[in-house]
Amino acid sequence: MNSNFKNLDQNAVISSNWNLSSLICNNTFKVVELLRAMQKSTGQSDAWFYEGVECEVLGLTQGWQKGKVRLSLEFCPDEPELTDISGSSDEASFQAESPLDDIRRTIVD
Repeated sequence: MNSNFKNLDQNAVISSNWNLSSLICNNTFKVVELLRAMQKSTGQSDAWFYEGVECEVLGLTQGWQKGKVRLSLEFCPDEPELTDISGSSDEASFQAESPLDDIRRTIVD
């Protein structure tokens, strides 16, 4: 499983070209809108999408474990988030190094 997937906030906005017309009529929608549409189309209770439902999960190492399970949406970016050397994610202060920078250094030296 890809570890770069992160849970989306309920108010995150998604734009998709997938044909979701059976669930939602727009190509752009909030996560919560899609979850509500999924809930209505499947006839499931709110619990599956929000607070979770009581269950038991069979793990490979721990045997059966009691808890809750719920449905959510996750997102994995195609490209990792850029950060500068200091760890700041401020895009205005960050400039990616160009592949031509090595050539420029050679010419200057």
